[in-house]
Amino acid sequence: MTIILLLLPAKTTKGSEIDENGFRQYLLAQRKRNLKQIILKAAKHGHILKTWDASEILTFSNTKRRRIMEALVCLSKYQCKYNTWKEIKEKYQLKWTSPDSLEVFQSIFNNDEKNYSAMLSWLKGRHILPLGNHDDDSTKPKGSVIERSSSASNSV
Repeated sequence: MTIILLLLPAKTTKGSEIDENGFRQYLLAQRKRNLKQIILKAAKHGHILKTWDASEILTFSNTKRRRIMEALVCLSKYQCKYNTWKEIKEKYQLKWTSPDSLEVFQSIFNNDEKNYSAMLSWLKGRHILPLGNHDDDSTKPKGSVIERSSSASNSV
């Protein structure tokens, strides 16, 4: 009886070939908390360290670009290619940017769940804010806060 073993080529992706277990151990040693995200982004975009072409990440939002850059920094240090990463970063003028003020402003005011009234309701519900009208601070007694539960005040 003859057994024929057919080996199919592995799927090729645009991503990088990385030693995931070794990379995970490296990230643990570096005390990185977002291991899964870094590993996924490094696997997906690690090819940038080989091709020197970071044009694809220029179109991403600041947050996504920053996360990809973090993954590439970690991967480049793990693979001893940090100088390559620094040259790519300089070539494409990649910056460690945070969301600009307009993005923050829009995210606060365009999202009904994150407006001022909702924030006050949330704080009141957590017994953090004083009782009363929060639009006029002059009428509130200083230092009065909502009690945790009504049964706690009756059990004296």
